[in-house]
Amino acid sequence: MLADIAIMPVIVRLADINLDAGWDDKPAVARWLELIRAQPAFKPTYYHGSLLTEKYPHLAALRSRPAAP
Repeated sequence: MLADIAIMPVIVRLADINLDAGWDDKPAVARWLELIRAQPAFKPTYYHGSLLTEKYPHLAALRSRPAAP
């Protein structure tokens, strides 16, 4: 549980800036993130404007690029 709390913001940040390819071959991580996002506390924690791509719109371009191999 504490490990989830500690690593979750990092995983969310990586996904936000399209660096989530690191767990393409680790479906358990992707599933874990889905479960985290389904928690009632997730939405109020990551309200609109709290992600980097929302604060710094130029970073949103990272989302549209293919992930690096």
